[in-house]
Amino acid sequence: MRLEVELLASDRPAELTAPVSGDDSQRHTVLLVAEDADVRRYVRECLRDRTDLRVLEASTVAMAERLVAAHRPRLLIVDARDAAVLRAIVDVRAVLIADDAPLDATPSGRIVTLVRPFGGRDLEAFIDALLS
Repeated sequence: MRLEVELLASDRPAELTAPVSGDDSQRHTVLLVAEDADVRRYVRECLRDRTDLRVLEASTVAMAERLVAAHRPRLLIVDARDAAVLRAIVDVRAVLIADDAPLDATPSGRIVTLVRPFGGRDLEAFIDALLS
């Protein structure tokens, strides 16, 4: 358990398992940006059966920028408390997880807002729409 706590508190991205030969061409890289470990855990749980997605995690904007440079994700999933990453990474579509729908939001096609509480099917529908 101590190791898990240390990993969650770490500023380094989690070690990634080696991909199975030939499966990268079928997978979309998604970057989850959330300082809150519970948010990251919940999103991972929602997407655990999605073999077509390779989910990377970042707990800070700086870490997210490094991962974007190295892995070029097709989509960001961002906790609203970490929305500053959307100003730093402007060329990737995003799902913004928020407590309320923004009143002044104009749909841009780049960022969609998913309001809490949400379930796995809701998140998957947003991801599928942005990846299509």
